Amino acid sequence: MTNEEFCQTIIKWKETCEKNELRMPDGSPIPEDFWAFFIGYKYSSYRKMKGEERDKRPIKPYTSKLIRLLNELPEKKFVNVVKFELGNYSRVLK
Repeated sequence: MTNEEFCQTIIKWKETCEKNELRMPDGSPIPEDFWAFFIGYKYSSYRKMKGEERDKRPIKPYTSKLIRLLNELPEKKFVNVVKFELGNYSRVLK
């Protein structure tokens, strides 16, 4: 998976969440750093994978595999996974 494919995947996931009206438990929009949490990275590493940092990082094979598996889920299942992780993410923030 290239960095561009990674970025396109995140955009697709955001669109799916918007279409399904997913928000944080407090009603606020899903923040960008949620997607780093969702795939198991710190926000700084996530930004490097997106190419937003000077030292751009390639996408690791295990991350590509995770993303492929998530993309194979039917939309309803994917949305349920995101909802579950939004709850975990909000608990981590407290």
